[in-house]
Amino acid sequence: MDGGILRLTGEQLVAADDYEVADHACRRVHLTDGAMAWAYLAADPLVAVERKAALLHWAAATNRDLLDPWNALAGRSDLLADGVHPTAEGDEVVWEWLNPHEV
Repeated sequence: MDGGILRLTGEQLVAADDYEVADHACRRVHLTDGAMAWAYLAADPLVAVERKAALLHWAAATNRDLLDPWNALAGRSDLLADGVHPTAEGDEVVWEWLNPHEV
């Protein structure tokens, strides 16, 4: 499964933490509606880099453009809550980058 949403009690969250293996880490993330949630993400940040490299390779191989909103956050680690996920302000920067005529 690529992802899913579960509503857990505090006790269940502790049990989930005990269950998860070392290749995942529980991180607090910002949702698009402004809410906060806990998410189990790859503990190794290189996984995200590898995925991006694979996407860039696919785009080049299929002669397609790749819209990469992370370019809007280049050099702006202050807008990343955990080094990967944008803060609410980071979300705004990405939105403005994707929709320059609506600002």
